[in-house]
Amino acid sequence: MRLENVGDTDLIDPWLSNGRNDFRTVKEIVAGAVKPGMTDRERATAIWRRQTTHRFHAGAADAAEMHDPVKVLNVYGYDTCGDDSICLAGLWHAAGFQVSPGNLLGHRTSQVFYDGRWHLMDGDLGPVYLLRDNATIASEQDLVRDHDLIKRSHPHGILDPDRRADNEEHAALFTASTTSASSDPERPTAASGARRRRSGSATACGNTGRTSAITAGAAARSR
Repeated sequence: MRLENVGDTDLIDPWLSNGRNDFRTVKEIVAGAVKPGMTDRERATAIWRRQTTHRFHAGAADAAEMHDPVKVLNVYGYDTCGDDSICLAGLWHAAGFQVSPGNLLGHRTSQVFYDGRWHLMDGDLGPVYLLRDNATIASEQDLVRDHDLIKRSHPHGILDPDRRADNEEHAALFTASTTSASSDPERPTAASGARRRRSGSATACGNTGRTSAITAGAAARSR
């Protein structure tokens, strides 16, 4: 594509838009997903859906580039599960939610805190898992305790074939040894997620570096 300035005023940092999506800043990405009057669940789910429907799974050489939702959605259009979990957490954080890493074996997700408990939403593979009430989105700890919540779902996305072997394999990623103390719905210790992490207690999440990347990256992009 070639751009030409036919006017008399210098153009600085021109931005191409399709007129449908405003992805120039984290604030604009969040604002485009949430609507007035939404509940916290609706806001968190809308942000998750915004992220999942505008990227696909692939890797890039520069991981730091892929931690920025603005670059992922505007420049690359793809990222891996670890990078995606940081981007999604950054969007939730910008919307005022507390966030926590989901530490699975060989896979990464993020959790969002609302309605007094944690909820895991996979921004890379795409699923959410419901508790046995078929209404509440489960947390990482819920899934560690009850693998059938995973096996009855489509862990690789609703469009993929439902195969028993795949369901068993994905359920095996959720183990007690990888879960974070902060993800326990009975221990909502994140009264202030940002303050808790800055105070140095991020080690409770089981992945200090990744937690720092989530909060620090979100703060930098929100400015």
